[in-house]
Amino acid sequence: MTVPPRWLRLIALVAVVLASATCFVTLKAALEQAPPLRLVALRLLIGGAMLLALFPVMGIRLVPSRDLWPWIIVLGIAVTAFAYGTMAISLGFTGAGIASVLGNSQPLLAVALGVWLLGERLTRMRLLALLLGLVGVVLVAFPATSEMAVGGQIGPLLALASSVGLVTASLIVKHVGPGVSRLMLAAWPLVLSSVPLFLLSLALEPDPKITWSLQFISLLLFLGIPGTALLTLTWYWLLRHGDLGRLSLFFYAVPAVGFGFSWVLYAEPITRQELGGIMLILLSIAAIFSEEWQAGQD
Repeated sequence: MTVPPRWLRLIALVAVVLASATCFVTLKAALEQAPPLRLVALRLLIGGAMLLALFPVMGIRLVPSRDLWPWIIVLGIAVTAFAYGTMAISLGFTGAGIASVLGNSQPLLAVALGVWLLGERLTRMRLLALLLGLVGVVLVAFPATSEMAVGGQIGPLLALASSVGLVTASLIVKHVGPGVSRLMLAAWPLVLSSVPLFLLSLALEPDPKITWSLQFISLLLFLGIPGTALLTLTWYWLLRHGDLGRLSLFFYAVPAVGFGFSWVLYAEPITRQELGGIMLILLSIAAIFSEEWQAGQD
């Protein structure tokens, strides 16, 4: 299997981090105009349909093979719907800041499961990056923890559950192996995951009030295409060429980037504590880059 050039993987990682950081703010704004389950169902359906439209262009068979269907069903219904659904609902109980921190706490679980289930190495540099990023995220998140009192423990727990779902999806993609099209693994689960969410929405949101304004449509298209379809496909492509644990460490950067967006777009102040946390997160990412540079490989 040909390994893509390092600069291309770096661009892909930056794109994943930027898309993830903006999705929380975008999702929070869209939830003001649509109920969570209906919104996420539409988001996943749009993302999946967009990827399915690429099948004829890429010359890929539209219908998956029989032995792949069990993985697609588990990946779509039990994992993707669960992860995206819990994340959207969590934003109704807590702020986008704390949700972005807890929803991107994958590195801890991903590194542990990568070592245990995938046989990945836990190097000293990787452990250093894990600890630096963890302390940095705590420093960034701590000022926002007062938001937990608004929704009790429900919001933070749902955000953590979403993180578990996303790590599980990554493990499945790694387990299925390199012989399966990543486009196939991304497209069909997204489409299938919208079905249980639509059914839950019909049961729990019988009279959904959706404001079909130009702003909402723009937010929905952003969430569906770059925020779901392209993000998922790019992440699965990166997993093909790298360790789950090391790649997941880059999600530590999501809250830091989110704070940067808030500072640039909304002139929200950044405290010294938050700035210190951001610096530690940047150091953790620098440690990972240092390991890759020294090894000369992914």
